[in-house]
Amino acid sequence: MSKEQKAGNMKLKIYFMIKIYFKTAGRNLIKNKVSSFINISGLAIGMAVAILIGLWIWDELSFDTCNKNYNAIAQVARKEILNGDAYVSNNNNHFPIPLAGELRMNYNNLFKHVSLTTEKGKHIIDFNGNKFSEQGMYVEKDFTNMFTLNMTAGTSADFSDPNSILLSKSVAQALFSRQLGNSSVYIFTQAAPSISMEKISGAIKDIYWKKIKDKQVQTAGNRVDIFLHPMKDWHLRSEWKNGVQAGG
Repeated sequence: MSKEQKAGNMKLKIYFMIKIYFKTAGRNLIKNKVSSFINISGLAIGMAVAILIGLWIWDELSFDTCNKNYNAIAQVARKEILNGDAYVSNNNNHFPIPLAGELRMNYNNLFKHVSLTTEKGKHIIDFNGNKFSEQGMYVEKDFTNMFTLNMTAGTSADFSDPNSILLSKSVAQALFSRQLGNSSVYIFTQAAPSISMEKISGAIKDIYWKKIKDKQVQTAGNRVDIFLHPMKDWHLRSEWKNGVQAGG
């Protein structure tokens, strides 16, 4: 018998073997309808749940990674120490505007970009007599260099003009038509290349109290430290307990 004939016989044997398997499986399914339904349903539900859990984990871990500078972006945060107890709150990371100038002027070797932003809030927009209210915030020009913006039309290159506006697909998201004055703001930064967040946090730890808050001297039991809260921790590691990240 030639090699070709042997190969052909083997293919026939495999074909009939698979055919017999399917016939046997079909007969068992028909014979045991209830148990077959339970087993197949359980398998399908288990696979669906496993896939959904996997997709949810992937979505959580990939949150904000659409930003090209994902590993370098951080928000300046504050840790308040009062009588030995430390407090960190996402709702308490407001700073006076001069702090951003201090970071730009005396720590420019640590940061590539520094941008002030206000809290997100409602703004009235008037276009051709049509007034509507939408969420937005005031930001500085470096904001568009730090965060990846998928522009559907126009460009963010001229955002240095204080009267320029960036619009979302539906309505305004950022509005720049007035001065910030001396209000408290959020500060976002982009680290300089090859500079770690830990190194920057150590370098800027004391400047808020020493150079911004009337140059007062911090005491052991009552002081304010500032540090960088990296973008990679914003979504999953934004809870704090006694000044230390909890969970995540």
